Amino acid sequence: MTTSVQCRARACLVACLLALLLAGCAARAPHLIAGDHGGILDAPLQQGDYSEGNSAAWLGFLLKASVNGYAQDVVTARYVTPKAEVLAERKRFEHSELSVLWIGHSTFLIRIGGVTILTDPVFSNAAAPLQLGGPQRYAPPALDIDELPPVDAIVVSHNHYDHLDDTSLARLARRFPMASLVLPKGNEMHGAMAGFRETVGAEPGQTVTVAGVKILALPAYHETSRFGIDADQTRALGYYLRAGRAGSVYFAGDTAYGPVFKQIRAAYGAPDVALVPIGAYEPHEATRYVHASPEEAMRVAGDLGAKVAIGMHWGTFPLSGEPVFEPARRFLRACHAGGPKPMVMRIGGYQDLSAFRGGRY
Repeated sequence: MTTSVQCRARACLVACLLALLLAGCAARAPHLIAGDHGGILDAPLQQGDYSEGNSAAWLGFLLKASVNGYAQDVVTARYVTPKAEVLAERKRFEHSELSVLWIGHSTFLIRIGGVTILTDPVFSNAAAPLQLGGPQRYAPPALDIDELPPVDAIVVSHNHYDHLDDTSLARLARRFPMASLVLPKGNEMHGAMAGFRETVGAEPGQTVTVAGVKILALPAYHETSRFGIDADQTRALGYYLRAGRAGSVYFAGDTAYGPVFKQIRAAYGAPDVALVPIGAYEPHEATRYVHASPEEAMRVAGDLGAKVAIGMHWGTFPLSGEPVFEPARRFLRACHAGGPKPMVMRIGGYQDLSAFRGGRY
């Protein structure tokens, strides 16, 4: 088989797998369960069916994403931190008061109040049930699981394969058996299969405390699906991590923009830092009810009242049609006077955020 034929065949496979994995997105907008959850009132973004789901826009989404999978030349020295530098940053991370280290996509190490929290851990090569196909990484994780510092807690936002990876969870359970795993209620089986001793299936408004750090689960605007036929049987969550004077971080998970973020600020106060998703939005008419654009991600951080907004969910897996570096450029341009300070990081980048704690800016 020639190289061009292999590329076309692989592009077809990627498109088919994306269609399967994102079938829930195509079906309808996320209908959040109405009700009062810890002072937050959920509301659907739109009533009725998500009409764009069956339109040409969705087909364009799949085709552009499959073509983007071959943009390997975009991975340059300015985009990926050299491993030696990441290992040095890891040591700084372990002794920091409030900091983050970006592993890639939505996987962050967060250091807060002397506790290390890992978000949406995906260390596999592909964001798919089968590693032979599906969206392949532009670059490997900044640190492998064997290179991570001690992890106290792991939070998972929802059950899509680019956020919940069973292989990664199993490896993490072997390395950090005492770590607490927090994920949306209904997904506890993933923790049990991986071998975690403590797995918490959280609902919006529920708080889990790990070594003095409060992990508050809150709603997100995003659908869920593992197999295409199980759409919205579980929730998508964001997490508000709070450690008193040590600082606070909002991990938004995967979300579209909506009124819930102003409600969160009113109910719980503003976080120091917001990690917000800025990628997988093109074409936006096909994704706007499940993914924020870079400008909408800045609105999420602004509504939360964060001092710093750090972009995530971009530059790692080819999930949509926008150019790989476009989310970062648009996110930085979306800043405005009086709003959050925007930051984008290289894969493996480390950022000490201690200066932004407790109102200091």
